Amino acid sequence: MQKCFRVLYLDYGNRCTVDSASLRPLPPELASLPACALRMSLANVCPNKGNKWDEAAIALFVDLTGFKLSLVAEKKGHRRTRFEDVMEVTLWNRNGPVPINITAVLVEKAFAVLKKVSLGM
Repeated sequence: MQKCFRVLYLDYGNRCTVDSASLRPLPPELASLPACALRMSLANVCPNKGNKWDEAAIALFVDLTGFKLSLVAEKKGHRRTRFEDVMEVTLWNRNGPVPINITAVLVEKAFAVLKKVSLGM
């Protein structure tokens, strides 16, 4: 039985589980380069249904952002997870005549809800 490993792809920052036979050493010339991808999360919102985005929400997100569009990520904060820092952002599509706030569209279409913010006193 082969062991499985969770890997982080350096180009787009996505993760995948692969078996040990699929692993290859990272060439030394690449090991010295800084990471090209940053982990980000939409700030101040969460999925409307539970803690995972459903297929319809993901489809709308991909439709709004595409893979060929230049987007603007406006940093709102950051948090530390067990293994990495996550930048919390408001994501903008400014390719058309009117800027589109991706977070606002997800909330308007009822795919996301605003997180309750507690004021520390």
